Amino acid sequence: MFLLIVSTGCERHPEIDISVGDGRPWDDLAPYDEVIQSKINRNEIRFRHITAESNIYRNYDKEVEEAVRRALPERPRVLIDEAGWERLRNRVKTEPSTARIYEHFRSVADDLLERERLERGEVVKRMRDGSEALHRILTSGIAWMIGGDQRYLEHIRITLLDVTDDRRYPDWNPPHFLDVAQMSLAVSIGYDWIYNELTGEERDQIRTALVEKAIQPGLKTRFTYKANNWGQVVCGGLTAAAVSVLDEEPELATRLLKKTVRDVRVAAGTLIAPDGNYPEGAGYWNFGMTYQIIMTDVLRTAFGEDFGLSKEPGFESSGEYMLHVTGPNLLTFSHEFERRLQGLIWYAKNKGTPMLPEWSHEARFIRGEGLDAWNQVYHGFAFLWLPDEELHWQNTGENGRRKESSEHRNNAADKKVEDMLPLDWFGRGPYQVAMHRSSWSDPEALYVGIKARNTDYNKANMDAGDFVVDAGGVRWAIDRVPRYNYSIHEELGMSLWSFEPNSDRWKIFKHNNFSHNTLVIDGQYQTALVGNDGARIVEQSVNGEFPLTIVDLTGAYRGQAGQIHRMIGIPERQAVLVMDEIDGLEPGTEVRWAMGTQAEVSEDGHIVTLKKDDRTMKLEISGDTSADRWDIIDLAEPPAEWDKPLPGGSLLTFYAIAPDDGNLNLRVRMTPDTADPSPNTEWWENAEARMLETFQSIVTASDR
Repeated sequence: MFLLIVSTGCERHPEIDISVGDGRPWDDLAPYDEVIQSKINRNEIRFRHITAESNIYRNYDKEVEEAVRRALPERPRVLIDEAGWERLRNRVKTEPSTARIYEHFRSVADDLLERERLERGEVVKRMRDGSEALHRILTSGIAWMIGGDQRYLEHIRITLLDVTDDRRYPDWNPPHFLDVAQMSLAVSIGYDWIYNELTGEERDQIRTALVEKAIQPGLKTRFTYKANNWGQVVCGGLTAAAVSVLDEEPELATRLLKKTVRDVRVAAGTLIAPDGNYPEGAGYWNFGMTYQIIMTDVLRTAFGEDFGLSKEPGFESSGEYMLHVTGPNLLTFSHEFERRLQGLIWYAKNKGTPMLPEWSHEARFIRGEGLDAWNQVYHGFAFLWLPDEELHWQNTGENGRRKESSEHRNNAADKKVEDMLPLDWFGRGPYQVAMHRSSWSDPEALYVGIKARNTDYNKANMDAGDFVVDAGGVRWAIDRVPRYNYSIHEELGMSLWSFEPNSDRWKIFKHNNFSHNTLVIDGQYQTALVGNDGARIVEQSVNGEFPLTIVDLTGAYRGQAGQIHRMIGIPERQAVLVMDEIDGLEPGTEVRWAMGTQAEVSEDGHIVTLKKDDRTMKLEISGDTSADRWDIIDLAEPPAEWDKPLPGGSLLTFYAIAPDDGNLNLRVRMTPDTADPSPNTEWWENAEARMLETFQSIVTASDR
């Protein structure tokens, strides 16, 4: 099944999504074949695959109607009911760790009390007030519902009345519908949690605003039907609004519930299926998946079911995806950042997803440690989603390691995290990633990740073949080009959200292949990739002695070479080997290899040594290449006015020239100081031979 994404030429709604069948995706549109084909030729149509197991075409209307007819639980019923609050109150009284977590959020609520009252100012495109209102209402709501201090109740009341006052907020900025969704969630939570403390007049004002500023625009918007984080966020916020007023506005709320329960499958069925990979990266996983989780819990609390949302392909495994995509030093791969993910807390409670080892931020949060950094808008949900006590990390007394006891994992109390998660992992789907690591219990473990992604997804980069490397607690190969404010490029009139080959997006250093750990051929961009025609992972070998991944990059460089394959592996789980096999180049073609780092760099011919935090990593150029030295690019000097600098960042590059036969074999050996024993020349030669043998066997098999 596919979504057909058609460019409209309209600035406000630049594309529409049409669901079509298998095979040639436009076969279902045969009467329009000539028009469709012309748009394909002009690159105005893209195809997005929907996994066959998705329930995107299932009609949930009857199920929603039946659920609505059942008696609603008493308030509170948005996200958590009174029984849930009572359990948390008891845990605060009896569990020191939970008490510490509550006191932390109560302290954050105290700080929020000091902020000025909300009033909409000038909005250029985005209105940030929804997230601020959510931060205040959620955090003060926890403090009020647990401790009963009237100050927090009044703060919620004032915030609710301010953001629903037509004079302060005529609307919630529907042109940027994420603003509506965030404000909807904030107001729905506050309205429900303090409903019995509000006067009739106050309820009328708040309910009217939810209807006029959220529910009615929500019934008209197409943003519920988006295959990106917008679809998740908008459906999640609007679902909370519908449930919060369902008994008072049954007809409108029921219509909206039917819409969100159906439309969220577009994001659920295309964004994370089948293995939970999130194409927009870890940061947007934290945003989009939080709202999909919220939607799931809102439905469960109100109706006792989530209409199969938590069973959608990829949803159950997406928590484990986030574990794999996080290195031993707690930096994520893809849109790199050191994450604190409330969503992983939910997965630990509801799915039995094992937490990362004891030094992870989430495991420490559950133990009531390292709480100061848990002060952002959505972190309060982590308190609501605290796992039961049997999911806490327990000290085994052996080498200081901990184990996890979990009813969800068949009471596997004696298992270590290595027994629960594989060291090697490959996530399928349009956005493919693979990871290898040497251990789950060592913060200095060796770790590599590689991606094969297409450029027709929201937040996409030309970064097929990009990789990261961790060892000794240091991220040596980074995926960290500075983030920026979108408005900088929009003010310059750049077409930031077009993913076509000639888009201004690819002029931005962050988004093109010149900034990433991949190849540049004759100074050209990677090809703007569409669907399965782009880069793909063709093999992952999980041999215990030599795990490796092979990526076919041919589609990413269409017209620039014949075939391109990148291999990355960790021989004996001691060191890293990257090999690029390229054929079909024009003789004399220049190929640039690159890797970004924020370490101190010392270059000596074909060897470069990196130093950071008293650790070292050595990189050596190998293979039958004309390259004999490294060139270092200072990332503190951005290439264009619209790019941002990366102080302390360097791009390690070398250049190879294609010989007369048009074939290049690029190899880079990476030796961390954690390797024991340190590999010698013979060891490396054997490793290269084994990787090449594996590659040749795969290519031979695929040609049969």
